[in-house]
Amino acid sequence: MASEREPTLGKKAWAFSLAAVRHLLDGARKVSAEGLRERLTECQSCPAFSAPDPEASPSCTICGCFVDVKASWASERCPLGRWKEATE
Repeated sequence: MASEREPTLGKKAWAFSLAAVRHLLDGARKVSAEGLRERLTECQSCPAFSAPDPEASPSCTICGCFVDVKASWASERCPLGRWKEATE
């Protein structure tokens, strides 16, 4: 279930910082173009997906990360378990 409120700016910054560290420790691997499409499709169908402004990057109301960035990183996982594990 999606939370009723977006995470605070502090929580978003912390979550993104941890994701960035994991990404770097993983060698900055990215998922394939197909894997990214699959992940973004899952995000867009999720109740935690938030895209209130067409000019802003969509985000996750659970972790607060920008989904277009986090979904591209092979080291990352959906907080709700909706993504396949990256195998690239």
